[in-house]
Amino acid sequence: MKIQKRDELGNRRALIFAVLLVTLVSVGIGCASATITVCHSGCDYASIQAAADAADSGDIIEVHSGTYYESVNVNKTLILKGVDNGSGKPVVDAGGNDSAITLSIDGITLEGFNATNSGSLNGDAGIKIISSNNTLTDNTISNTNNGMYLYFSRGNNVTGNMITNSNDGIYLSSSCNNIIEGNTVTKNAGGIDLSSSHNNIITGNDITNSKWGCDFYNSNSNTISNNTVNNNNYSMYLYSSGDNSLTGNTVRDNNYGIYLTSSSNGNTISCNYVDNNDNAIYISYSRNNTITSNDITNSKYHGICLTSASNSNNITNNYVYNNSDDGIHIYSSSNNEIYLNDFINNTDNVYSSGSTNIWYSKERFTYTYNGRVRKNYLGNYWSDYKQKYPDAGEIAGSGLWNIPYSIEEDKDAYPLMKPVVNYYVTTTGTFDTGPSKKPYPASFGIHNGTIKPTKILQVITLYTYPCTGTGGHTEYAKICKGSRCIETEPWDGYTGDWHNISFSKPFELYPNVEYNYTIKTGSYPQIHHTNALLTADGWINCTEFEDANGDIQYDWIPAIKLLSD
Repeated sequence: MKIQKRDELGNRRALIFAVLLVTLVSVGIGCASATITVCHSGCDYASIQAAADAADSGDIIEVHSGTYYESVNVNKTLILKGVDNGSGKPVVDAGGNDSAITLSIDGITLEGFNATNSGSLNGDAGIKIISSNNTLTDNTISNTNNGMYLYFSRGNNVTGNMITNSNDGIYLSSSCNNIIEGNTVTKNAGGIDLSSSHNNIITGNDITNSKWGCDFYNSNSNTISNNTVNNNNYSMYLYSSGDNSLTGNTVRDNNYGIYLTSSSNGNTISCNYVDNNDNAIYISYSRNNTITSNDITNSKYHGICLTSASNSNNITNNYVYNNSDDGIHIYSSSNNEIYLNDFINNTDNVYSSGSTNIWYSKERFTYTYNGRVRKNYLGNYWSDYKQKYPDAGEIAGSGLWNIPYSIEEDKDAYPLMKPVVNYYVTTTGTFDTGPSKKPYPASFGIHNGTIKPTKILQVITLYTYPCTGTGGHTEYAKICKGSRCIETEPWDGYTGDWHNISFSKPFELYPNVEYNYTIKTGSYPQIHHTNALLTADGWINCTEFEDANGDIQYDWIPAIKLLSD
């Protein structure tokens, strides 16, 4: 009896082992990615949709050259690759109905397709994305309602695609945190359009030959950088859109270059080349925008125009040259600060009506002029100054004229004798990232990145913005140019003014020079969750952040101020 029981137990163990072995083998087979081919003859499937339906999540579908008359709905996490067999990318032709390709689940890769001939309803597109965290690259879209349509879609990478002859090239609706990079968007009614879409990065795109180049409606906190936006009607148009950064773009040959209207407040427009437009930068019913370090040239009408209660904007360090009407035109807009700009060879350098503005700095700047350090308020350079005031002279070697430059009911009381480049300004202020609007998630760790100021800055201390109710601080910081570095003194702990930490000695940062930083933080400092942040004082970028657990991030910038005292 005992022997029989032992045999039965042994048999049961053997059976369990066999079942486990089969299960493990099955799981292993299930986890392996399969490659499925699609073509009109000799492949696994002749239809893309049939291949997608048969595939398992994680599989690769290779679609060969040819035209596929279907509307494909991808509802599994797949990699779809177009294979050019010598006759071009595979074409997905929707036949005038629905969208050519729809991505309806997260994590899809779509590469190397030609999508065309969508339906004409609002949601129809060459490629429609109603999911998140997808990658779309090297696709061509033409003759569709929307080229790419992102709807409630987040975290997508849309890179290196070409969209032509569509109603909207790339349209984001209620879609946030996407990267739209290196795409060619041409000959569409609208180029790249955003509606209620925030925190997107739109960089390095060619947006040309459209009625609307890059348009924003109720869309905030987006970064629009290094795009070429040429030959459109409205090139960059913001409507009720705030806190966006428009920087480093080339904006040429448009009716309107950069147009802000209807409470588009708090935007930063910097380092753009705005040339040969009818109107270069036009601001209407919008406040608290920063317009700095732009080249604004050869406009048919105005270089900078502020109208209809566009108040409290800051306009500095712009080069406004050879515009056919006014260099700067202001109507019914007041409390704007306008200084350290060059107004050169415009038909009229300035026009102002019904407006009271500030035409020189509100603080005295320390600056170097002709090798001597001076301190004074600074206005603007006006190329027609000597023509208007032939008897004017210099104020005691300061580089400032002794007669104010009259601007209707206003005046520039400190006009510059030479263009701004001759005045090396040292600010007594700060390099300030400002507090983060969305500081969480937050953690302490080691930040590495770069800082590139736009002015000479004297630095002695570093302030860290803490998350509310925490002890967020910096324990150590180092700022370097090459092998030359300045480090902070040891942190004293939670005593005294512990949000500030002092460097070992005062030092200067120079404009348009890039410096490396290392900042080691403690507790919960505020974080700007972006890889690059443009401030009023220059750029700060994140190279790498390593948190206390050793996890690496590339879009964590500490919220700090570099102070001169």
